[in-house]
Amino acid sequence: MRRFSDEKLYTNKKAEVRAIKKIVQYSFVLFTLILTIFGYFTLSTSVGKGKKLANEYLMIKAGGSMNTDEFLKLTDWYILSQITIGLTFLLIGLTFFCIGVYRLVKDFDSK
Repeated sequence: MRRFSDEKLYTNKKAEVRAIKKIVQYSFVLFTLILTIFGYFTLSTSVGKGKKLANEYLMIKAGGSMNTDEFLKLTDWYILSQITIGLTFLLIGLTFFCIGVYRLVKDFDSK
C-alpha cells in the first residue's frame, strides 16, 4: 500500500513540474513579445522623439539659443540613439520570441 501512494505522489509532482515548465515557457514568450512591441514602438517614434529631446535640450541646457549646425548634429544624435535603442529591443525581442515559439512548438509536437 505504501508503494502505490509513493508512485502516485511521484506522478503528481512530475505533472506539477511539467505545468510549471509550460507556465515559464508561455511567460517567456509573452515577455519577448512585449519587448518586441516596445522595440517596434520606439523605432517607429524615433524621429519625433529625437526631435523632441533635442528641443528640450535646447530649451533647458543651452538656454534657448544654439548654433544651427550644432543643433542639427544634436538632433541627428538623438534620433540615432532612439533608432539604436528601438532596433536593439526589437531584434533581441524578436530573436528570443522566435526561439520561445520554436521550443513551444517542438514540445507540442513531441507529445
